Amino acid sequence: MNEIIEHESKCTECGERITPDEWYTSDDGDLYCAGCYFEKFVSCAQCNKELYKEEQMLNDEGTCYCESCYYDNYTRCEDCDREIDVNTETYYVVKGEHYCRHCVEVK
Repeated sequence: MNEIIEHESKCTECGERITPDEWYTSDDGDLYCAGCYFEKFVSCAQCNKELYKEEQMLNDEGTCYCESCYYDNYTRCEDCDREIDVNTETYYVVKGEHYCRHCVEVK
């Protein structure tokens, strides 16, 4: 963790000198310049939790979620692998597996 100096510090990632109005602080308390922060982190669209980019889960429209929020909102059809929005779409659970309306009606 960087030692915070009142007027200036260094980016944890690249070492660039940054002032308080230029730095971003991670949930761990590390300081980053804007470029390094946005290269490394994203926020969940639902709960706003800070995530490392490699932890993010994207829905089919490209919206970023943490794992918990993604599975609170989406599942996938076992037959066609289509993403199902569990809050707005009808879907069926058969023996613990999820199926979209289309796949159930076709069978």
